[in-house]
Parts: sequence; structure tokens; C-alpha cells
Amino acid sequence: MVTGEDPFADDIEPGDPNGFADPSAYDFSIVHFTDTQYISEGAVEQETAEERAVWESAYAGIVNWIKDNKDQRKISYVAHTGDIIENNIRKPADESMQRQIVGEFEVSSKQQRVLDDAGIPNGVIAGNHDNQSGTEEGPGALYNQYYGPSRYQTASQGWQHAEYGGPWKEGDNQNHYDLFLRGRAGLRGGRPVVRPVTQGRGRMGRLDLQEVPQPRRTGRSGSGCRPPSTGRRTPRAASPARPSGSARGRSTGCRGRRGPPRCPTGCRGCRR
Repeated sequence: MVTGEDPFADDIEPGDPNGFADPSAYDFSIVHFTDTQYISEGAVEQETAEERAVWESAYAGIVNWIKDNKDQRKISYVAHTGDIIENNIRKPADESMQRQIVGEFEVSSKQQRVLDDAGIPNGVIAGNHDNQSGTEEGPGALYNQYYGPSRYQTASQGWQHAEYGGPWKEGDNQNHYDLFLRGRAGLRGGRPVVRPVTQGRGRMGRLDLQEVPQPRRTGRSGSGCRPPSTGRRTPRAASPARPSGSARGRSTGCRGRRGPPRCPTGCRGCRR
């Protein structure tokens, strides 16, 4: 028997293994995982096929759990915030290391595609181990051969209430943003913008959540919009799935303008 221990985790409480929040207590959840580099590395560098399969099964366990629980856990979006692989932290010294790097991208890409094929809105951004510490940029970067814009443009065609927003630079998906709608009734409520962004060249990624409330319309003829401050219920995210980063909101309530320009909330009938 082989046992392992993390010397830096001895002060962490193990917690309740069944400690997920009750899905009836929240409207949506976000899955955030990161730093799968050692899994990707082990799935390529180990000596035997059996050993490599064990390492890859760890990655498979993550994405298959997400796929199997997406409905029960109300998963609206999945973010991988970088260090997908281990050895592309600097320019490879020889062909052997180049093959190792390509193999790690192949393994991770295969497993991430489980989410694509399941129609789950998801995004990946590059960490310093994925882009030679931030020096490998542009459409020709190896990262973009596996996680480029075209992959997510295609995958997003199968998403519901979500869309791929686009890359930070043409053809370079190392930094990008995605959009999704969430709420108790799907299209009701606000429209948060999920913006995975890198914080400087070669650093780890961050997931920000920005909420832009939408107007509430009534059924009366000629009616306008109701300001967000009137006490309507804001959908709640599951507490155990809160992303790293921050949640920022801004109010865009009706300001009572007459005629053009239109109310900033987008309603056309406001005449108050």
C-alpha cells in the first residue's frame, strides 16, 4: 500500500463529505477548478499504460462528475482558470520535452471535451504553465491549437442560455469572456457576465462575475420598466460553488426620460 500526505494541508479541516448545499436553496451554481497540471503530466510521462490511465482517470473523474450532476446541482457555468498542463512553462529544450507538452495538451483537451459534448457552458484560460510564462501569445501559440476561439464558437452552439463572448485578441483565446443567463425561470432575472481574465503575463487566472440587472416588464399597455431597487428577488448562487474573484453589480433602473434616447434598461414604453 502506498499512502500520501500533504504537509501543507495538515491544518485544514476535512469537512462534511456530504456538505453540498441543498439545490432547493439556490438558483444556480458555478463550478471552478484549476491547476490540473500534475494530472495531465502524469497521464503522459508514466512508464506503463496502466499507470498513465490511473492519472488520466483523475481528470476524467472531475469532468464526469460535473456532467453527471449538472442538472441536480443546477450548474450554469464551468471555469478552469489555468495551469491545465505542467511543462509548457518555458520553451522546450528538446524534442522529447516537446512531445511531452503536446501529450499533456492532448490529454487535457480530450477530458475538457466531455463538458463540450455534454452541452455545458465552460471556458478555459491559460496559466503560466500553459503559455511559456506568458511569452507564447497569438494565434500560433500551442495553447490555441487546443483551446482556441473556434473550439468554443462551435461548442457554444450547443449551450442553452449562454454564449461564447470572444477572445481578448484576434485568434488568441488565452483570455476571453463568456455570457450566461441564470435565474429561477431561466431567462428571468439578471444577466451576469462571466469574464475569465489573466492578471498580467504568465500569472494565474481569475474569474470575475459582473451582474447587469434586466428590466421587469408589466402586462399593462404602454407600461415601462421597474427600477431594480423596488425589492424584486435576486436569484442566489450556491454558496459552495462561489467563484474566486468578485461579484460586482450595477443598477440600470429607469430614469424617466421621455422619447429618445431610450431608457438605459432598454424599455420602449417608458413615459414616466
